[in-house]
Amino acid sequence: MTKLMQLPTEQEFQFSLKTDFNPATVNSGCLEGNLLEAIGFGILVVNSQTHCISYANDAATKIIGHGREQIIGKICHDYVCPAERGKCPITDLGQNVDNAERILIDSSGKRIPVIKTVVPILLNGVEYLIESFIDITERRKFEELLKYDCLTQLYNRTYFEQEIIHLSMSIQPVGVIVCDIDGLKFINDTFGHIKGDELINQAAAIIKMSCREIDFAARIGGDEFVILLPDGSQALMEETCANIHKSLAEYNLKNPCNNLSLSVGYSLRTGDQNINEIFQEADNKMYRQKLHHGQSARSAILGTLLKALQARDYITEGHTERVGKLGVDLATIVGLSECQISDIWLLGKFHDIGKVGIPDHILFKEGPLTESERTVMQSHCEIGYRIARSANDISHIADFILKHHEWWNGKGYPLGIKREAIPIESRIVAIADAYDAITSNRVYRNALSSKEALDILKAFSGKQFDPWLTAIFIDMVNSKKLYCNCQV
Repeated sequence: MTKLMQLPTEQEFQFSLKTDFNPATVNSGCLEGNLLEAIGFGILVVNSQTHCISYANDAATKIIGHGREQIIGKICHDYVCPAERGKCPITDLGQNVDNAERILIDSSGKRIPVIKTVVPILLNGVEYLIESFIDITERRKFEELLKYDCLTQLYNRTYFEQEIIHLSMSIQPVGVIVCDIDGLKFINDTFGHIKGDELINQAAAIIKMSCREIDFAARIGGDEFVILLPDGSQALMEETCANIHKSLAEYNLKNPCNNLSLSVGYSLRTGDQNINEIFQEADNKMYRQKLHHGQSARSAILGTLLKALQARDYITEGHTERVGKLGVDLATIVGLSECQISDIWLLGKFHDIGKVGIPDHILFKEGPLTESERTVMQSHCEIGYRIARSANDISHIADFILKHHEWWNGKGYPLGIKREAIPIESRIVAIADAYDAITSNRVYRNALSSKEALDILKAFSGKQFDPWLTAIFIDMVNSKKLYCNCQV
Protein backbone atom coordinates (compact mmCIF):
# COMPACT_ATOMS: atom_id res chain seq x y z
CA MET A 1 0.00 0.00 0.00
CA THR A 2 1.28 3.47 -0.93
CA LYS A 3 2.22 5.49 2.12
CA LEU A 4 0.40 8.81 2.08
CA MET A 5 2.40 11.88 3.05
CA GLN A 6 0.93 13.78 5.99
CA LEU A 7 0.80 17.44 5.00
CA PRO A 8 1.69 19.95 7.75
CA THR A 9 -0.44 22.83 8.84
CA GLU A 10 0.48 26.25 7.44
CA GLN A 11 1.97 27.25 10.82
CA GLU A 12 4.07 24.06 11.00
CA PHE A 13 5.42 24.62 7.49
CA GLN A 14 6.28 28.29 8.11
CA PHE A 15 8.06 27.35 11.36
CA SER A 16 9.96 24.59 9.58
CA LEU A 17 11.13 26.96 6.84
CA LYS A 18 12.30 29.53 9.36
CA THR A 19 14.14 27.11 11.63
CA ASP A 20 15.09 23.86 9.94
CA PHE A 21 15.12 24.28 6.17
CA ASN A 22 18.53 23.96 4.54
CA PRO A 23 18.30 24.27 0.73
CA ALA A 24 21.74 22.79 0.25
CA THR A 25 20.83 19.50 1.94
CA VAL A 26 17.12 19.17 1.27
CA ASN A 27 16.11 15.84 -0.22
CA SER A 28 12.90 14.13 -1.21
CA GLY A 29 12.70 12.34 2.10
CA CYS A 30 12.14 15.46 4.19
CA LEU A 31 8.92 17.36 4.58
CA GLU A 32 9.99 20.41 2.61
CA GLY A 33 11.47 18.26 -0.15
CA ASN A 34 8.21 16.34 -0.50
CA LEU A 35 6.27 19.58 -0.72
CA LEU A 36 8.58 21.16 -3.28
CA GLU A 37 8.63 18.00 -5.41
CA ALA A 38 4.84 17.71 -5.25
CA ILE A 39 4.47 21.13 -6.81
CA GLY A 40 3.92 20.78 -10.57
CA PHE A 41 5.96 23.81 -11.61
CA GLY A 42 9.69 24.49 -11.49
CA ILE A 43 11.22 25.71 -8.22
CA LEU A 44 14.70 27.14 -7.77
CA VAL A 45 16.03 28.32 -4.40
CA VAL A 46 18.64 31.02 -5.09
CA ASN A 47 21.07 32.79 -2.74
CA SER A 48 20.10 36.45 -2.97
CA GLN A 49 23.69 37.66 -2.57
CA THR A 50 25.53 35.36 -4.97
CA HIS A 51 22.56 34.42 -7.20
CA CYS A 52 23.84 30.84 -7.02
CA ILE A 53 21.23 28.09 -7.20
CA SER A 54 21.05 26.12 -3.96
CA TYR A 55 18.13 23.84 -4.84
CA ALA A 56 16.12 22.72 -7.89
CA ASN A 57 13.06 20.47 -7.79
CA ASP A 58 12.35 17.74 -10.35
CA ALA A 59 10.00 19.95 -12.39
CA ALA A 60 12.79 22.52 -12.76
CA THR A 61 15.32 19.90 -13.89
CA LYS A 62 12.90 18.61 -16.53
CA ILE A 63 12.24 22.07 -17.95
CA ILE A 64 15.92 23.06 -17.92
CA GLY A 65 17.10 19.68 -19.20
CA HIS A 66 19.97 19.24 -16.71
CA GLY A 67 20.26 17.06 -13.64
CA ARG A 68 20.07 18.61 -10.19
CA GLU A 69 23.83 18.22 -9.64
CA GLN A 70 24.51 20.22 -12.82
CA ILE A 71 22.12 23.00 -11.88
CA ILE A 72 23.07 23.54 -8.23
CA GLY A 73 25.92 26.03 -7.93
CA LYS A 74 25.15 27.72 -11.24
CA ILE A 75 24.09 31.35 -11.43
CA CYS A 76 20.32 31.59 -11.85
CA HIS A 77 20.73 33.90 -14.86
CA ASP A 78 22.47 31.06 -16.70
CA TYR A 79 18.98 29.62 -17.10
CA VAL A 80 16.32 32.15 -16.22
CA CYS A 81 16.14 35.69 -17.61
CA PRO A 82 19.73 35.97 -18.93
CA ALA A 83 18.95 39.50 -20.07
CA GLU A 84 18.31 40.50 -16.43
CA ARG A 85 21.84 39.72 -15.22
CA GLY A 86 22.65 42.57 -12.86
CA LYS A 87 19.05 43.81 -13.01
CA CYS A 88 17.31 41.46 -10.62
CA PRO A 89 13.90 42.98 -9.77
CA ILE A 90 14.31 41.96 -6.11
CA THR A 91 17.97 42.47 -5.20
CA ASP A 92 18.93 45.15 -7.73
CA LEU A 93 15.71 47.07 -8.31
CA GLY A 94 14.23 46.80 -4.81
CA GLN A 95 10.91 45.16 -5.65
CA ASN A 96 9.18 43.02 -3.03
CA VAL A 97 7.96 40.48 -5.56
CA ASP A 98 8.42 39.78 -9.27
CA ASN A 99 5.69 38.12 -11.32
CA ALA A 100 5.95 38.29 -15.10
CA GLU A 101 6.51 36.41 -18.34
CA ARG A 102 10.19 35.70 -18.87
CA ILE A 103 12.49 33.57 -21.03
CA LEU A 104 14.25 30.44 -19.74
CA ILE A 105 17.22 28.94 -21.60
CA ASP A 106 17.30 25.14 -21.48
CA SER A 107 20.34 22.86 -21.78
CA SER A 108 20.20 22.92 -25.60
CA GLY A 109 20.03 26.70 -25.75
CA LYS A 110 16.35 26.69 -26.64
CA ARG A 111 14.39 29.73 -25.43
CA ILE A 112 11.33 28.66 -23.44
CA PRO A 113 8.63 31.16 -22.45
CA VAL A 114 7.73 30.88 -18.77
CA ILE A 115 5.71 32.72 -16.17
CA LYS A 116 8.15 33.39 -13.34
CA THR A 117 7.39 34.43 -9.79
CA VAL A 118 10.16 35.47 -7.38
CA VAL A 119 9.70 36.14 -3.67
CA PRO A 120 12.44 36.79 -1.06
CA ILE A 121 12.56 34.64 2.06
CA LEU A 122 14.84 34.37 5.09
CA LEU A 123 16.00 30.79 5.74
CA ASN A 124 18.26 30.04 8.73
CA GLY A 125 19.40 33.63 8.76
CA VAL A 126 20.30 33.62 5.08
CA GLU A 127 18.37 35.57 2.45
CA TYR A 128 17.15 33.46 -0.46
CA LEU A 129 14.93 33.96 -3.48
CA ILE A 130 12.28 31.37 -4.22
CA GLU A 131 11.93 31.36 -8.01
CA SER A 132 8.98 29.43 -9.43
CA PHE A 133 8.26 29.11 -13.14
CA ILE A 134 5.74 27.42 -15.43
CA ASP A 135 6.47 26.49 -19.05
CA ILE A 136 3.88 28.30 -21.18
CA THR A 137 5.12 27.09 -24.58
CA GLU A 138 1.87 25.29 -25.40
CA ARG A 139 -0.18 28.25 -24.24
CA ARG A 140 1.89 30.56 -26.44
CA LYS A 141 1.33 28.22 -29.41
CA PHE A 142 -2.39 28.25 -28.75
CA GLU A 143 -2.43 32.03 -28.39
CA GLU A 144 -0.48 32.32 -31.64
CA LEU A 145 -3.01 30.10 -33.41
CA LEU A 146 -5.82 32.34 -32.16
CA LYS A 147 -4.32 35.21 -34.18
CA TYR A 148 -4.86 33.50 -37.52
CA ASP A 149 -7.76 32.83 -39.85
CA CYS A 150 -8.00 29.04 -40.06
CA LEU A 151 -8.74 29.03 -43.82
CA THR A 152 -6.16 31.47 -45.22
CA GLN A 153 -3.56 31.60 -42.42
CA LEU A 154 -3.67 35.39 -42.62
CA TYR A 155 -4.37 37.25 -39.38
CA ASN A 156 -8.03 37.15 -38.32
CA ARG A 157 -10.46 39.94 -37.48
CA THR A 158 -9.94 39.68 -33.72
CA TYR A 159 -6.19 40.17 -34.03
CA PHE A 160 -6.74 42.93 -36.61
CA GLU A 161 -8.89 44.81 -34.10
CA GLN A 162 -6.13 44.46 -31.50
CA GLU A 163 -3.63 45.85 -34.01
CA ILE A 164 -5.95 48.78 -34.73
CA ILE A 165 -6.05 49.57 -30.99
CA HIS A 166 -2.24 49.41 -30.90
CA LEU A 167 -1.94 51.74 -33.92
CA SER A 168 -4.43 54.18 -32.42
CA MET A 169 -1.92 54.83 -29.63
CA SER A 170 0.72 56.11 -32.06
CA ILE A 171 0.88 58.77 -34.77
CA GLN A 172 3.14 56.91 -37.20
CA PRO A 173 2.06 57.01 -40.86
CA VAL A 174 -0.05 53.97 -41.69
CA GLY A 175 -1.48 52.90 -45.04
CA VAL A 176 -4.75 50.95 -45.06
CA ILE A 177 -5.78 48.87 -48.08
CA VAL A 178 -9.14 47.07 -48.12
CA CYS A 179 -9.84 44.30 -50.67
CA ASP A 180 -13.07 42.43 -51.36
CA ILE A 181 -13.65 39.42 -53.64
CA ASP A 182 -16.19 40.21 -56.35
CA GLY A 183 -19.02 37.75 -56.83
CA LEU A 184 -18.06 35.31 -54.06
CA LYS A 185 -21.71 34.66 -53.16
CA PHE A 186 -22.34 33.94 -56.83
CA ILE A 187 -19.51 31.37 -56.82
CA ASN A 188 -20.68 29.82 -53.53
CA ASP A 189 -24.25 29.51 -54.82
CA THR A 190 -23.08 28.04 -58.12
CA PHE A 191 -20.24 25.70 -57.21
CA GLY A 192 -20.60 25.41 -53.43
CA HIS A 193 -18.44 26.68 -50.60
CA ILE A 194 -15.50 24.40 -51.40
CA LYS A 195 -14.98 26.27 -54.67
CA GLY A 196 -15.57 29.56 -52.90
CA ASP A 197 -12.94 28.67 -50.31
CA GLU A 198 -10.45 27.96 -53.11
CA LEU A 199 -10.97 31.50 -54.42
CA ILE A 200 -10.63 32.95 -50.91
CA ASN A 201 -7.32 31.13 -50.49
CA GLN A 202 -6.12 32.33 -53.89
CA ALA A 203 -7.04 35.92 -53.03
CA ALA A 204 -5.18 35.58 -49.73
CA ALA A 205 -2.09 34.24 -51.51
CA ILE A 206 -2.11 37.15 -53.98
CA ILE A 207 -2.53 39.69 -51.18
CA LYS A 208 0.26 38.12 -49.14
CA MET A 209 2.74 38.03 -52.04
CA SER A 210 1.95 41.68 -52.81
CA CYS A 211 2.97 42.87 -49.33
CA ARG A 212 6.26 43.58 -47.60
CA GLU A 213 7.41 41.39 -44.72
CA ILE A 214 6.54 44.11 -42.19
CA ASP A 215 3.01 44.64 -43.52
CA PHE A 216 -0.02 43.26 -41.69
CA ALA A 217 -2.50 41.30 -43.83
CA ALA A 218 -5.75 39.97 -42.35
CA ARG A 219 -9.00 38.39 -43.46
CA ILE A 220 -11.69 40.33 -41.63
CA GLY A 221 -14.83 38.92 -43.24
CA GLY A 222 -16.07 36.18 -45.53
CA ASP A 223 -14.78 37.92 -48.65
CA GLU A 224 -12.99 40.97 -47.19
CA PHE A 225 -9.29 41.52 -46.50
CA VAL A 226 -7.26 44.40 -45.10
CA ILE A 227 -3.57 45.32 -45.32
CA LEU A 228 -1.92 47.67 -42.82
CA LEU A 229 1.32 49.26 -44.06
CA PRO A 230 3.51 50.70 -41.25
CA ASP A 231 5.37 53.86 -42.29
CA GLY A 232 3.12 53.92 -45.33
CA SER A 233 3.03 56.51 -48.08
CA GLN A 234 0.86 57.26 -51.09
CA ALA A 235 3.51 55.80 -53.40
CA LEU A 236 3.81 52.64 -51.32
CA MET A 237 0.05 52.03 -51.32
CA GLU A 238 -0.16 52.59 -55.08
CA GLU A 239 2.73 50.18 -55.59
CA THR A 240 1.07 47.54 -53.37
CA CYS A 241 -2.26 47.89 -55.21
CA ALA A 242 -0.43 47.64 -58.55
CA ASN A 243 1.23 44.43 -57.31
CA ILE A 244 -2.18 43.01 -56.41
CA HIS A 245 -3.66 43.83 -59.84
CA LYS A 246 -0.60 42.45 -61.63
CA SER A 247 -0.77 39.17 -59.70
CA LEU A 248 -4.52 38.98 -60.37
CA ALA A 249 -3.99 39.41 -64.10
CA GLU A 250 -1.30 36.71 -64.14
CA TYR A 251 -3.54 34.32 -62.20
CA ASN A 252 -6.54 34.93 -64.48
CA LEU A 253 -4.40 34.42 -67.59
CA LYS A 254 -3.41 30.98 -66.29
CA ASN A 255 -6.94 30.17 -65.07
CA PRO A 256 -9.40 31.37 -67.75
CA CYS A 257 -12.15 29.10 -66.39
CA ASN A 258 -11.65 30.15 -62.77
CA ASN A 259 -11.18 33.93 -62.82
CA LEU A 260 -10.78 36.01 -59.67
CA SER A 261 -11.75 39.68 -59.30
CA LEU A 262 -11.00 42.02 -56.39
CA SER A 263 -12.32 45.48 -55.57
CA VAL A 264 -9.67 47.57 -53.81
CA GLY A 265 -9.71 50.82 -51.83
CA TYR A 266 -7.03 52.53 -49.79
CA SER A 267 -6.38 55.48 -47.49
CA LEU A 268 -3.38 56.94 -45.63
CA ARG A 269 -2.94 58.25 -42.11
CA THR A 270 -0.22 60.90 -42.07
CA GLY A 271 -0.71 62.46 -38.66
CA ASP A 272 -2.87 62.01 -35.60
CA GLN A 273 -6.06 61.08 -37.49
CA ASN A 274 -8.23 58.36 -36.00
CA ILE A 275 -7.09 55.04 -37.51
CA ASN A 276 -10.68 53.74 -37.50
CA GLU A 277 -11.73 56.67 -39.68
CA ILE A 278 -8.87 55.93 -42.09
CA PHE A 279 -10.01 52.30 -42.30
CA GLN A 280 -13.60 53.39 -42.94
CA GLU A 281 -12.44 55.72 -45.72
CA ALA A 282 -10.53 52.87 -47.41
CA ASP A 283 -13.56 50.61 -46.99
CA ASN A 284 -15.85 53.22 -48.59
CA LYS A 285 -13.49 53.60 -51.56
CA MET A 286 -13.46 49.84 -52.02
CA TYR A 287 -17.27 49.72 -52.08
CA ARG A 288 -17.43 52.59 -54.59
CA GLN A 289 -15.12 50.62 -56.87
CA LYS A 290 -17.28 47.55 -56.33
CA LEU A 291 -20.36 49.47 -57.45
CA HIS A 292 -18.56 50.88 -60.50
CA HIS A 293 -17.56 47.52 -61.91
CA GLY A 294 -20.00 45.25 -60.09
CA GLN A 295 -22.05 44.36 -63.16
CA SER A 296 -18.97 44.02 -65.37
CA ALA A 297 -17.48 41.69 -62.76
CA ARG A 298 -20.66 39.56 -62.77
CA SER A 299 -20.63 39.52 -66.57
CA ALA A 300 -16.98 38.45 -66.49
CA ILE A 301 -17.87 35.63 -64.10
CA LEU A 302 -20.72 34.60 -66.39
CA GLY A 303 -18.29 34.57 -69.31
CA THR A 304 -15.94 32.45 -67.26
CA LEU A 305 -18.74 29.98 -66.54
CA LEU A 306 -19.55 29.78 -70.24
CA LYS A 307 -15.91 29.00 -70.97
CA ALA A 308 -16.05 26.28 -68.35
CA LEU A 309 -19.24 24.93 -69.91
CA GLN A 310 -17.73 25.02 -73.39
CA ALA A 311 -14.83 22.94 -72.09
CA ARG A 312 -17.28 20.04 -71.58
CA ASP A 313 -17.39 17.50 -74.42
CA TYR A 314 -21.03 17.83 -75.28
CA ILE A 315 -20.71 21.60 -75.63
CA THR A 316 -17.78 21.54 -78.05
CA GLU A 317 -20.07 19.66 -80.45
CA GLY A 318 -22.25 22.77 -80.74
CA HIS A 319 -25.12 21.57 -78.55
CA THR A 320 -26.25 24.98 -77.29
CA GLU A 321 -26.16 26.56 -80.74
CA ARG A 322 -28.25 23.77 -82.26
CA VAL A 323 -30.77 23.88 -79.40
CA GLY A 324 -31.04 27.64 -79.84
CA LYS A 325 -31.63 27.37 -83.60
CA LEU A 326 -34.20 24.59 -83.27
CA GLY A 327 -35.97 26.49 -80.50
CA VAL A 328 -36.05 29.72 -82.53
CA ASP A 329 -37.45 27.87 -85.56
CA LEU A 330 -40.23 26.30 -83.49
CA ALA A 331 -40.99 29.60 -81.71
CA THR A 332 -41.23 31.39 -85.06
CA ILE A 333 -43.64 28.81 -86.49
CA VAL A 334 -45.99 29.00 -83.46
CA GLY A 335 -46.00 32.80 -83.66
CA LEU A 336 -44.17 33.91 -80.52
CA SER A 337 -43.09 37.56 -80.23
CA GLU A 338 -39.62 38.79 -81.19
CA CYS A 339 -38.84 39.25 -77.48
CA GLN A 340 -39.82 35.65 -76.72
CA ILE A 341 -37.84 34.36 -79.70
CA SER A 342 -34.79 36.30 -78.46
CA ASP A 343 -35.25 34.76 -75.01
CA ILE A 344 -35.43 31.26 -76.51
CA TRP A 345 -32.15 31.87 -78.35
CA LEU A 346 -30.56 32.88 -75.02
CA LEU A 347 -32.20 29.94 -73.26
CA GLY A 348 -30.73 27.57 -75.82
CA LYS A 349 -27.31 29.00 -75.05
CA PHE A 350 -27.64 29.03 -71.26
CA HIS A 351 -30.17 26.30 -70.37
CA ASP A 352 -27.40 23.96 -69.17
CA ILE A 353 -25.24 26.63 -67.47
CA GLY A 354 -25.97 24.98 -64.12
CA LYS A 355 -24.02 21.90 -65.21
CA VAL A 356 -20.79 23.77 -64.45
CA GLY A 357 -21.64 22.93 -60.84
CA ILE A 358 -22.01 19.19 -61.46
CA PRO A 359 -18.92 17.00 -60.83
CA ASP A 360 -17.41 15.42 -63.95
CA HIS A 361 -17.66 11.90 -62.52
CA ILE A 362 -21.45 12.29 -62.51
CA LEU A 363 -21.84 14.38 -65.66
CA PHE A 364 -19.80 11.99 -67.81
CA LYS A 365 -20.67 8.71 -66.12
CA GLU A 366 -21.03 5.98 -68.75
CA GLY A 367 -23.38 3.74 -66.76
CA PRO A 368 -26.74 4.54 -65.14
CA LEU A 369 -26.75 7.08 -62.32
CA THR A 370 -27.50 6.07 -58.75
CA GLU A 371 -30.40 7.73 -56.96
CA SER A 372 -28.08 10.15 -55.15
CA GLU A 373 -26.17 10.92 -58.37
CA ARG A 374 -29.44 11.58 -60.18
CA THR A 375 -30.39 14.05 -57.46
CA VAL A 376 -27.08 15.86 -57.92
CA MET A 377 -27.52 15.91 -61.71
CA GLN A 378 -31.04 17.31 -61.42
CA SER A 379 -29.75 20.15 -59.24
CA HIS A 380 -28.26 21.79 -62.37
CA CYS A 381 -31.63 23.48 -62.99
CA GLU A 382 -31.52 25.24 -59.62
CA ILE A 383 -27.82 26.04 -59.95
CA GLY A 384 -28.48 27.54 -63.38
CA TYR A 385 -31.39 29.53 -61.95
CA ARG A 386 -29.15 31.03 -59.24
CA ILE A 387 -26.45 31.85 -61.79
CA ALA A 388 -28.94 33.59 -64.08
CA ARG A 389 -30.53 35.53 -61.19
CA SER A 390 -27.10 36.89 -60.29
CA ALA A 391 -26.26 38.06 -63.84
CA ASN A 392 -28.28 40.97 -65.21
CA ASP A 393 -27.59 39.91 -68.80
CA ILE A 394 -29.68 36.74 -68.41
CA SER A 395 -31.64 37.29 -65.19
CA HIS A 396 -34.90 37.57 -67.19
CA ILE A 397 -34.58 33.94 -68.39
CA ALA A 398 -33.73 32.52 -64.94
CA ASP A 399 -37.25 31.12 -64.50
CA PHE A 400 -37.09 29.40 -67.90
CA ILE A 401 -33.76 27.79 -66.97
CA LEU A 402 -35.26 26.55 -63.70
CA LYS A 403 -38.22 24.89 -65.47
CA HIS A 404 -36.76 23.47 -68.69
CA HIS A 405 -36.84 19.90 -67.26
CA GLU A 406 -40.46 20.05 -66.04
CA TRP A 407 -42.77 17.50 -67.70
CA TRP A 408 -46.16 18.10 -69.27
CA ASN A 409 -47.67 15.48 -66.92
CA GLY A 410 -46.08 16.99 -63.80
CA LYS A 411 -43.47 14.26 -63.27
CA GLY A 412 -40.46 16.41 -64.09
CA TYR A 413 -38.13 18.41 -61.83
CA PRO A 414 -37.37 20.43 -59.79
CA LEU A 415 -40.88 21.78 -59.01
CA GLY A 416 -43.17 19.08 -60.44
CA ILE A 417 -45.41 21.62 -62.21
CA LYS A 418 -47.35 20.63 -65.34
CA ARG A 419 -49.05 21.76 -68.55
CA GLU A 420 -49.31 25.53 -69.08
CA ALA A 421 -47.79 26.22 -65.66
CA ILE A 422 -44.51 25.51 -67.44
CA PRO A 423 -43.44 28.61 -69.45
CA ILE A 424 -43.76 28.04 -73.20
CA GLU A 425 -40.10 29.05 -73.60
CA SER A 426 -39.10 26.16 -71.32
CA ARG A 427 -41.42 23.74 -73.13
CA ILE A 428 -39.94 24.64 -76.52
CA VAL A 429 -36.34 24.32 -75.39
CA ALA A 430 -37.13 21.01 -73.63
CA ILE A 431 -38.17 19.53 -76.99
CA ALA A 432 -35.20 21.00 -78.88
CA ASP A 433 -32.80 19.90 -76.13
CA ALA A 434 -34.13 16.32 -76.10
CA TYR A 435 -34.01 16.04 -79.90
CA ASP A 436 -30.41 17.23 -80.10
CA ALA A 437 -29.35 15.03 -77.17
CA ILE A 438 -30.84 11.93 -78.84
CA THR A 439 -29.19 12.70 -82.20
CA SER A 440 -25.77 13.42 -80.64
CA ASN A 441 -23.11 11.11 -79.29
CA ARG A 442 -23.09 10.81 -75.51
CA VAL A 443 -20.69 9.10 -73.13
CA TYR A 444 -23.34 6.45 -72.41
CA ARG A 445 -24.49 5.79 -76.04
CA ASN A 446 -23.98 6.62 -79.71
CA ALA A 447 -26.19 9.08 -81.58
CA LEU A 448 -29.54 7.88 -82.92
CA SER A 449 -31.02 8.93 -86.25
CA SER A 450 -33.40 11.83 -86.64
CA LYS A 451 -36.28 9.43 -87.36
CA GLU A 452 -35.54 7.48 -84.17
CA ALA A 453 -35.39 10.75 -82.21
CA LEU A 454 -38.74 11.91 -83.59
CA ASP A 455 -40.30 8.54 -82.74
CA ILE A 456 -39.10 8.94 -79.14
CA LEU A 457 -40.49 12.49 -78.96
CA LYS A 458 -43.83 11.23 -80.29
CA ALA A 459 -43.87 8.41 -77.71
CA PHE A 460 -43.38 10.94 -74.90
CA SER A 461 -45.78 13.54 -76.31
CA GLY A 462 -48.39 14.36 -73.68
CA LYS A 463 -46.16 12.84 -70.99
CA GLN A 464 -42.82 14.63 -70.98
CA PHE A 465 -43.49 17.09 -73.79
CA ASP A 466 -46.26 19.52 -74.73
CA PRO A 467 -48.27 17.50 -77.32
CA TRP A 468 -49.18 20.52 -79.45
CA LEU A 469 -45.57 21.79 -79.65
CA THR A 470 -44.24 18.26 -80.21
CA ALA A 471 -46.49 17.69 -83.23
CA ILE A 472 -45.41 21.00 -84.77
CA PHE A 473 -41.73 20.24 -84.07
CA ILE A 474 -41.96 16.78 -85.71
CA ASP A 475 -43.59 18.30 -88.77
CA MET A 476 -40.95 21.07 -88.86
CA VAL A 477 -38.03 18.63 -88.79
CA ASN A 478 -39.64 16.29 -91.33
CA SER A 479 -40.31 19.14 -93.73
CA LYS A 480 -37.08 21.14 -93.34
CA LYS A 481 -34.51 18.62 -92.03
CA LEU A 482 -32.37 21.49 -90.75
CA TYR A 483 -29.62 21.47 -88.11
CA CYS A 484 -29.42 17.68 -87.93
CA ASN A 485 -25.94 16.41 -87.06
CA CYS A 486 -26.57 12.78 -88.00
CA GLN A 487 -27.87 10.51 -90.74
CA VAL A 488 -31.68 10.64 -91.16
